[in-house]
Amino acid sequence: MPDSSEVWLNAASKLQYTQKDIGVREVWLDGEAWFHVRHTAENSRFIVHTYDKLSVEVLGTQFNVNNVGDKIAVVLQEGSVKLNITEQQGQTPTQLYLRPGEALRYNKTDGAYTKSKTDAEKAAAWTRGQLIMEDYTVADAIQFMQQVFDRHITVKDKKTLRYSISGSMPISYNADTMLIQFEKAFNTRFFRQDK
Repeated sequence: MPDSSEVWLNAASKLQYTQKDIGVREVWLDGEAWFHVRHTAENSRFIVHTYDKLSVEVLGTQFNVNNVGDKIAVVLQEGSVKLNITEQQGQTPTQLYLRPGEALRYNKTDGAYTKSKTDAEKAAAWTRGQLIMEDYTVADAIQFMQQVFDRHITVKDKKTLRYSISGSMPISYNADTMLIQFEKAFNTRFFRQDK
């Protein structure tokens, strides 16, 4: 970015950047991104907007924001961030702070949110080409395929959606290769429906 901050965008993610004045740097995120925000001599603020009722104001440097589907997850690796959650238009936002190793999960549908401890390294594993899976379900794999490849997958037996595994695998940015990896990991067969 112009201020030497670094942003890694995950597949099918979009980021818009603006700096209207020296005191504020703002980005709008649709998808998932990992940020390493540089401090500026002017101490300008850095804000990530999610197009929803949640924004992240950077007080530190390294964090991940996943704004996909009906949930937003913010995981702080280093520094600190302030989260502003606006319940209704014109209302004063609820402010929460995260410390390194903490996460906030926000449900876009009902506005519910939870703050918890987490392994920030695992949340950013995708930036190193790894998919970390802890109690990772077939439903999670389907969501991954939709997010990264815009592929819709059908599972005949809905009970299969609850099958879970733990481990890791390399992320292949080839849809067919990734689907084969998931089929082997879950010992199941997926049926693809291309648009």
